[in-house]
Amino acid sequence: MKKILLLLLAFLTITPYISYAETCSTDKIEISSISVLKKSKYVDEKKPATISNKTISFSVNMYYVDDYITYKVKVKNDTDEDYYLNEKKITKMSEFLDYILEFDDNSNVVKANSSKDLYLTIKYKKKVAENSFVDRKYNDYKSFSINLANEELINPNTFSNIFLSIIIFIIVFSITLYIIIKNKKKDKIMAILIASIILIPSGVYAICKYQIVLESDVTIYNGKLSSFGFECFS
Repeated sequence: MKKILLLLLAFLTITPYISYAETCSTDKIEISSISVLKKSKYVDEKKPATISNKTISFSVNMYYVDDYITYKVKVKNDTDEDYYLNEKKITKMSEFLDYILEFDDNSNVVKANSSKDLYLTIKYKKKVAENSFVDRKYNDYKSFSINLANEELINPNTFSNIFLSIIIFIIVFSITLYIIIKNKKKDKIMAILIASIILIPSGVYAICKYQIVLESDVTIYNGKLSSFGFECFS
């Protein structure tokens, strides 16, 4: 019986990974373009925003509170499944800046075999304290992510794959029945170990995820350069 349980353990431990490999096709999702949609008068791009695989990098200068810049980002989904955007992680990323993500139709769904426009706004919300400036500037570097998943879940590790759920139910039921019949201490420990090892990968790989990484480099100035020299703001 122990040999059978060990074989079952080996099979069920790799099953979630096999299922993940067969059902996920996130290589068919890509960031196809990024451009400046609008910006306030005194915001400068230090260099144009770039896309490298799944990473978006942008670099800007800001001077006044309420300065802002909005980027239009196009995401292309060539898979046969809808993907859902989770924008919650980008809130409260900075003491002085707001990062706001909006969608072209007020929906967080990137539909199968289609493209969707996202609008990322960076806004200077709170004046930097005088003692935080070095040489009249304050650098705010941030790196964070936006997740897309093929299930709209609050917790991305929640069990969502029906196939995996059935397997978990069968193994838990079998282990419980075996414990009742045998009632041996060593077998109880082994059963708990088997269940734990199976549950961990199943939870992690229950859904397909695509992660967009945002690399933000914002420099806030305490004044603005002009042809007459450096002007301090009041």
